[in-house]
Amino acid sequence: MESLQGKTFAYKGNIIAVAKRAIPNTAVTVNDEPAVDGDIAFKIKFKEKADSNELSDLVINSKLLGNDIKLKWLKSCSEPSDYCGVYSPNNLIDNSIVLDLNIVDKDANDVVGFIYTSFYREKKNGLYSDKLPENGLLEYQGVFGATKQ
Repeated sequence: MESLQGKTFAYKGNIIAVAKRAIPNTAVTVNDEPAVDGDIAFKIKFKEKADSNELSDLVINSKLLGNDIKLKWLKSCSEPSDYCGVYSPNNLIDNSIVLDLNIVDKDANDVVGFIYTSFYREKKNGLYSDKLPENGLLEYQGVFGATKQ
């Protein structure tokens, strides 16, 4: 096995997502069926220690969230994974995105991960407001598999 230390690899893969939506002026929420929602691309720079690896150039293209969402690192999160971080997206105002990923094999050919974000849940008299984000979106949960390019 060749050492990954000092190498940077680009990854790309599809996102399968489920959206939780509120029906305005009701107390009802519904979950969409899981579907391919878009794609994710990023780079990993491998360091001497796995917990020092750097993730960069994170971009999400999503039918539900929008295209060309560039993620900027905010902080790490405490998940038992190869990498977990909270990111500020360039075009989702007042939201953050949690990204959790794991490198699948010793040669770092494949990566799997999870994406999560939620939106403000404005309610009045126990009912969801009609001022919710587009299509009543409350939560977005996506999983992805990405392959070294």
